Amino acid sequence: MIRKRFIRLKTGEVFYRHFGCSNGQPPVVLLHPSPLSSAFLERLGLFLADTFEVYAPDLPGYGLSAPLAHTPQQMSDYVPFLADFLKRKRLSRVRLYGTATGCQLAIAFALAFPEKVEQLVGENACHFDDEERAALFHTYFPDLSPQADGSHLQRLWAMCYKTCIGFPWTSVADGAALPAGVSLAQVQAMARDTLLAGEHYYLAYRAAFEHERAEYVQALRVPATFVVWEHSMVRPYMERLSTFPMPPHVRFVRCAGGLDERYSLIKACFLSPQTEEV
Repeated sequence: MIRKRFIRLKTGEVFYRHFGCSNGQPPVVLLHPSPLSSAFLERLGLFLADTFEVYAPDLPGYGLSAPLAHTPQQMSDYVPFLADFLKRKRLSRVRLYGTATGCQLAIAFALAFPEKVEQLVGENACHFDDEERAALFHTYFPDLSPQADGSHLQRLWAMCYKTCIGFPWTSVADGAALPAGVSLAQVQAMARDTLLAGEHYYLAYRAAFEHERAEYVQALRVPATFVVWEHSMVRPYMERLSTFPMPPHVRFVRCAGGLDERYSLIKACFLSPQTEEV
């Protein structure tokens, strides 16, 4: 069962999904990638709800949540939103899951409030160098401001379609086919969420790229497990992150299976944080 609600925070109105019931354990908070919304994490929320109480908020400016009052420049600008969300929900200590942008927010929050984080599980966590970031920023975020001829919608569809094929999406050839298991309905859902985010869809996206640095993961003081999924399009950058020296409470685990196996591994990580290191 999914309960869908709004809550008013200091940072603005936030929409969230709520799964399961309180069972005395620290709940799981799911943080979505941008420019998507918590709808992307519904299936994972339902999967975890038989064991944990689960919350999945829309990040500010995404889904149905209001944008931050001031234009965010870095990942830490989103941390007060999450801190206020936990405070308003009276969640003193949580388990954090994040993927891509959501993973970077989970890391930033754990660095700022380690006492509030029981455990962190992340996917699609990478390390980029400054030269790679500069190259990405040059072409990665097309202008999606409304145009009279609708050309922004064509750019939107091309970005969403190619994002499902390879990374960076700008290197994917026109006419390339979607990989097995990815449907046009999934592309449409991504396009819909991007339209909801509007022409500033790139704000958290860009902040996350800036935060994709090994030094932040190395500085974590909470138990953290990062899943290296074999079929992820950013796997080379995940593998690169895993080669950096890490403290003993930061671990990397591999997954070669599909969605169900990934979800089972995520649950196992939360239930048993001493998963073997890569």
